[in-house]
Amino acid sequence: MKTSARIAALILSGTILSASIMNAVPRGRPDPRFVQPEQIDPAQGVEVLDAFRSARTAGDYIFHFVMENRPHKGKSETITGTMAGTWNARGEAVTRCDLYMTREIVHLLYQGGIDGKIYKASNEGQAALLDDDATQQPIADGLTFTPFELQMPFLFWTDYVYEGTKKLLGRPAHYFILYPPDNFEHPEICAVRVAIDADFMVMLMAEELGSDGQAIKEFRINGFKKIDGQWIVKEIDLVDRQSKNRSRFKVIEADVALDLAESIFNIAPEGNLAPIPALGE
Repeated sequence: MKTSARIAALILSGTILSASIMNAVPRGRPDPRFVQPEQIDPAQGVEVLDAFRSARTAGDYIFHFVMENRPHKGKSETITGTMAGTWNARGEAVTRCDLYMTREIVHLLYQGGIDGKIYKASNEGQAALLDDDATQQPIADGLTFTPFELQMPFLFWTDYVYEGTKKLLGRPAHYFILYPPDNFEHPEICAVRVAIDADFMVMLMAEELGSDGQAIKEFRINGFKKIDGQWIVKEIDLVDRQSKNRSRFKVIEADVALDLAESIFNIAPEGNLAPIPALGE
């Protein structure tokens, strides 16, 4: 499995700034947790993160999925959706997502990269650029997922420490703790810890950490499946540790190695987002 479809791991590019394990961590941010100190090698960590950021699938893709919201109190709700992905000329991921709610259809367009942007529209309305505050709000009422979790900008943060290697889900994984840039406007998120599969360069887990180093939210991949020779993410859980609410994202049908029209990933002249085609079209 050389590549994996990018749902849990957005494809990255750009300059990498390595952080030595001996560097002091600024106050108010959680310390690194060296999982196996004898394996720590900052140079190796740079290579691992570089390989992960440059990985991508062969061609574009479309997923049909269900998203089940499981609140700590109240009834569960299941939402269906479609996601399509491609990469721009800079190698940055561009993703379209449609969520079919009871009373509306929510359309999202999010672009990766160091200056990534997220646009949102409801029904046939015009797409609007989300400001920083809106990226931390649920995509739709009742959901745990926010645009921040979908776009995962923390994978671009250049201030990081390679923490070492240990097994996760029975597989060896490289651990990193990444710190937000100075202009990050959400002080409740002081760092994000990620685990990357040591063999397949796929993100297995991410934790948003508070100043005490405890997880605020946890984003965990539960499994993969192979489609036309490519491995894709099968199921993802996102858990809010504070509210104890959780959402589960599960791929039910997929098509890979596609060549999708550019119009799917652009805002139309009328200001709306083009529909994602059905599988097989």
